[in-house]
Amino acid sequence: ERRLMKYGEPVEVKNSYGVIETISANDIARIHRIVVSTGDGDVPYNAMREEKGTIVHTFDDSIEVVLNELDTVSDFCKYLSDKESLYSNKSSIEIIADRELDLLGMYLMDGKSFKELDKFHAVYVQDGMWDYISNRSEFKSKKVADRISYFWDDLINFSQTCPGEDYRHIAKELSRLNRFDRRCASIAFHSAHERAEKTGKDYRRTWEMENTTYVFVFTPPNRDRQQRYFQLQNVCIVARHVKKNNPKVIGIATQIGSLVPHSYDFIYMDFPEWDAENQELAEKIRKEHHIFENVNYTPISIDEYPQNPEI
Repeated sequence: ERRLMKYGEPVEVKNSYGVIETISANDIARIHRIVVSTGDGDVPYNAMREEKGTIVHTFDDSIEVVLNELDTVSDFCKYLSDKESLYSNKSSIEIIADRELDLLGMYLMDGKSFKELDKFHAVYVQDGMWDYISNRSEFKSKKVADRISYFWDDLINFSQTCPGEDYRHIAKELSRLNRFDRRCASIAFHSAHERAEKTGKDYRRTWEMENTTYVFVFTPPNRDRQQRYFQLQNVCIVARHVKKNNPKVIGIATQIGSLVPHSYDFIYMDFPEWDAENQELAEKIRKEHHIFENVNYTPISIDEYPQNPEI
């Protein structure tokens, strides 16, 4: 933080694929300060402390469980931000708890927020709150329902192994989804793949979230890879034209068939302004290839914590 923000020096880090990433101060949207105690013996628990005008989160070995539960960047950073808001919303607040996990349990019980705590200046978190939450049937059914969401994690890994600079942007965009959003996206992708498998023909579907349109394209296994990529590109251009309120488009294409080896193509587009020239091109592609001429919208409802667990 000192190198980046105070001295303006870029920092180089190597990701798990051996690629060097250069981070500058302009890349930083928000900073969270975390201390993790890894020593033996009893460590006094203190959820947060203020140090030189900044908030520092303190964790003990429970950090592993916290990260397993909030296992996306979006989920974990939101948890930290919501904790910090308790300090920023009032001059001071005292949180009395034996461990971080019980505070996490209270957070999950309140719909992933600390809004109920805003009215207090001192909060006592009941010991055993985490055990109570994690043993509820809704919690266990969520774990079962979340299994499909890890397909989205696989897509992130696939995108990072592809050549070119654009794939880094694609991986970052795919990583923005939290665990529940990844479940919804994976369900949309798999249901579209099943539909494509039944027809055996080219099939495409769009899914929208937070000013972004996700385009899923499925082609027969014998389709030329380059041809499939151009097809995905055309669908993404038309999707940006049709979904005018979404400046970003992320395209994913793969083969039809659950028993065939799969390869994936990705496209990332970001057009804050969609001018007349782009509109003309999109309309031309749309008419020539009959893309999204008759669009059917199917609303679906998915509960993050299903009431009828299948365990």
